[in-house]
Amino acid sequence: MVARSPEGTDDRLAVDTWTERFGDNAADADVVEIDDAEYEVYPAADVDTGSAVSTPDDDLPAAIEEPEPAADGGTAVDAPDAEDASPWHWRLVTDDRDVVAASTEPHPDAESATDAIERVRQQASEAELIEFENAAFQVYEADSGEWRWRLIDEDGNVLADSGAEHTSRGEAAEAMMTLKEQAPEAELLEIETAAFELFVNEDDEWGWRLIDEAGKLVAEDPATHPTRGAARQAMNRLLEHLDSDVRTMDRAIFQPYATEDWHWRFVLPSGETVAVDGEAHPTQDELVDSLDDVRTAAVSARRHTIGDVSIQLYGTDEWRFRLLDRDREEIADATVSYGDREAAMDGVEDLKRHAPDAPIFAIEDAAIRVDDADGWSWELVDAERTVIAEAVDSEPDRETLLEAIEEVRQLAPMAGRVDFDVASFELVADEEDRWQWRLIDEDGRTVATGSETHETADDARDALADVRGLIESASILEIDSVSFELHTAEDGWVWQLIDEYGATMAESTQTYENRTEAREAMNDVKAQAPDGWITFTE
Repeated sequence: MVARSPEGTDDRLAVDTWTERFGDNAADADVVEIDDAEYEVYPAADVDTGSAVSTPDDDLPAAIEEPEPAADGGTAVDAPDAEDASPWHWRLVTDDRDVVAASTEPHPDAESATDAIERVRQQASEAELIEFENAAFQVYEADSGEWRWRLIDEDGNVLADSGAEHTSRGEAAEAMMTLKEQAPEAELLEIETAAFELFVNEDDEWGWRLIDEAGKLVAEDPATHPTRGAARQAMNRLLEHLDSDVRTMDRAIFQPYATEDWHWRFVLPSGETVAVDGEAHPTQDELVDSLDDVRTAAVSARRHTIGDVSIQLYGTDEWRFRLLDRDREEIADATVSYGDREAAMDGVEDLKRHAPDAPIFAIEDAAIRVDDADGWSWELVDAERTVIAEAVDSEPDRETLLEAIEEVRQLAPMAGRVDFDVASFELVADEEDRWQWRLIDEDGRTVATGSETHETADDARDALADVRGLIESASILEIDSVSFELHTAEDGWVWQLIDEYGATMAESTQTYENRTEAREAMNDVKAQAPDGWITFTE
């Protein structure tokens, strides 16, 4: 994650708007670091392109070709009807985007708004502090040099004025007294210089405003405060930052700032923060370098709406997927990787298809896992999913496999233990339930098997006993050339001609009652074979 919204909101449309504005403006946005505080001069309407919106004076519509001076010292403008005119404002913001002061009226261009800032600087540096909670009379000198009076309420609204100009302060004060007698609680304020006013509104919230020597409002608190002290503190912040730099903000910016690490926020000309960084950076240089990737991602990124959870595909050469909650905390991760995105999507579909109905189980010691990938088979796994045992053969269907598993479960508790420290004989049954013995070495490999099968395990055990008795006294024959061998058969004796590799080359065509007759027949073959005729029978 490289960027995210600055905060949550119940308004889905607001989030859509933030997403669109970030994607549309990120590519051309400047990187601007605010050191302590700055004045920002900005157009009233957001600008989606990177171009400024100020309009040359000679192109202004007739309605504002001869604008009146604004109260804050710039040039005021009514909401224009022309499409190519856009009013400008100013604000004083800290590096935390707290608005310390803001313009009270719009201006036709950035230059006029900048002039208004200069007037605020001058007036604020000379202003006195006036605090009142009720209405007040003001006696002030007008621009013409004549004196006037007016009655204002605690919100700064003019309730009454002199209606005429007077040649002196005393004359204006005397003319005012008639009305003052009817408003005994109003204070008398004589304004010779600019003044800050602390006032409380009808909601018992406090604020400040800056009034010039002519009684005009030139700046005001953009917020209200619960106490008089908080309003005074907000006013002092303006005084602390009066000499801040002035910057024209006609397009969105990335604003880096530092806490323990470096972060950024994405701010529109309106002052609205629509995106913040996804992760912190140890240095400012690393943060600025990372913004190139952020710009690219913001322009090309597709928009997705997620609910409580989402499945994310990720990877380059190999693809994987993971399950994330709405805070992008990882819930699950794929245990395998895929060769391409389509294969990963198939894995996601498998997860979505099986997850709703998948049983939930916990492996305390071990569990039997059934698999139908290549025929039905089973594996016994421990809690770490290490395979302890597995089926020797696969079964054609699930029911047959379950029967085989049940047989294993019944036999396993009764099975004895065999330690293959030395070779051992083992009795086994084949698919036709015929029993046979085999010799297993200490590594579990079969080194010899009985040549016959038997109906019962006891028969196989008896045959094994005979073999074990014979093996003890059997001589070792080393065959390095062709040899004759005598063998017993089911109904007598036979002879075989064996080559040096143990393969049968010839054998008797009949059996003999005893060893002697078989030996004599073998000797006859041995004597006559070298000189025998070779004939072909058709």
